[in-house]
Amino acid sequence: MRDRDTARKALEIQERLLGLIQQLLERSDRHLPYTDSRPEGYEEALAKGEQYIRDHLETVKSGQAGKLISPTSGSGGRSAIKNLRDAGKLIGLPVGKRPDYLYPVFQFDVAQCRVRPVVAYTNQLIMANEDPYGSATWWITPTDLLDGVSPLDALNAGELTESLVDAVIRFSQQGM
Repeated sequence: MRDRDTARKALEIQERLLGLIQQLLERSDRHLPYTDSRPEGYEEALAKGEQYIRDHLETVKSGQAGKLISPTSGSGGRSAIKNLRDAGKLIGLPVGKRPDYLYPVFQFDVAQCRVRPVVAYTNQLIMANEDPYGSATWWITPTDLLDGVSPLDALNAGELTESLVDAVIRFSQQGM
């Protein structure tokens, strides 16, 4: 039940953001002069959406993430994490101006000291390096193709495969 409430709230935030984007597009359709301003409430909605995702996914900081894939190396695991994030195989949620990164724990196969292969595959397809919060939202959003559960739920149940990921992505693109 909690997962469905979480997903429902994520969808509400996503819909609000899409509404704000639509307002921007409508402004440009009316050939208004370009301004750097965003619709009222945009920054607040974006910050709330990002905080919501961080609150609803268990995360670890870069150093901790490095230890999950390389428990015996010092800071070497941290650079490996950065390389995986830059390659789009790992979602790193930026926080702050510097930024620091938080990594959702579901991505890691702790027993094998690696990123779960199906997660790395998926994250590259959904371009996690370009839109980490959007990618995190993809993972927690239920889809009809998975009988109303999220890809994360399917992953945790051991049911998510690369071919199923491909099907979910194709299905979601049809609605665009």
